Amino acid sequence: MNKLIYLDLEKSLTQSPPIYPTGVIHKKRIRIQRALVTFPETQEFREQGKNISNVQQIKDSYIVHGFLHDEPVQVVTVDPNNKDRFVGIAGYHRNEAQEWLDWEVAIYDVVEFKTPRDRLKFGYTSNHHRPAQKIIRSDILKGIKTAITSRFILDTDAAILDFLGEIAGNETIVKRKALLKSFRLSNSGFENLESFGSIIANEKALELNIPYLGDKNYVKTGLHGYVKEASVGKQLMVDGLKLWLDEGEDIHVTGYITFPTPNNLKTRRLSEKNNVYKLNDFLYQVAAKLTDMPFDEIKKKGKSPFKYNGFLPQVISADPTNGGLPVEIGKVDYDGTPML
Repeated sequence: MNKLIYLDLEKSLTQSPPIYPTGVIHKKRIRIQRALVTFPETQEFREQGKNISNVQQIKDSYIVHGFLHDEPVQVVTVDPNNKDRFVGIAGYHRNEAQEWLDWEVAIYDVVEFKTPRDRLKFGYTSNHHRPAQKIIRSDILKGIKTAITSRFILDTDAAILDFLGEIAGNETIVKRKALLKSFRLSNSGFENLESFGSIIANEKALELNIPYLGDKNYVKTGLHGYVKEASVGKQLMVDGLKLWLDEGEDIHVTGYITFPTPNNLKTRRLSEKNNVYKLNDFLYQVAAKLTDMPFDEIKKKGKSPFKYNGFLPQVISADPTNGGLPVEIGKVDYDGTPML
């Protein structure tokens, strides 16, 4: 199907000359058999992998418009294990669409990179053209993590923002700061502290047999409860009270601290612990108002819906008294004391 697609190498060079950022060395533009190019199954710069919907859109674009000679071409490097073959760097989805359409040849730019960081940067800026899939938030967060673990950049806010200027330069500074904040939800910036977002926090609760999302993990724990970045909130109160009325059981509240620092972890935990008690006092006040009973009498009944259930472990520095295991392993009190 459509094997004789019109591909004019000279027209491509004229209408879309090879212009690359510093650090990317253009060697040549070639029109070759697609069988000589390998695009890895796992995309180096993508978090979510291949997007079938996007492949379909590119396929439709090829059918309707043909090859767009005025847009950048796919990018490859020489295969380090075989100088007669190439490895795909940019154009995964275009390659997949071409496969669906049975293209036998395609046009590519052969490049080299001065440094591994230049390669990473290019991977996140190579899709600003048609047809292409937009780099999304999770892809960029993956790029930050890769840059840090590969020691291309320091794990500091300033270094990350500078790097975001390279890989997400088409975004506003406000958006880049928001991306940094999202990254910090799961990467505290302190070697001895673990940071959580809601999804990872719930995964941690599952691992530690802590109730979350109301009745999640009830089979293992026999408890109802929630894991919240702020132990008390309007949604927690509404959801928790509904569950309490339905089940007639205590609602266990387990907290975690977002953007923790060594200096504020303990004080913020203590504040969140006190908030659980304040919430119950508020409900006692409501009950006293509704029943015209004294607050103290209501409180003496001890029928508070919400139970303080400690915090997820976040201090991961090595404990020399415990074989180098993390200081906090399981559920802890506000001061880091283990809780059963």
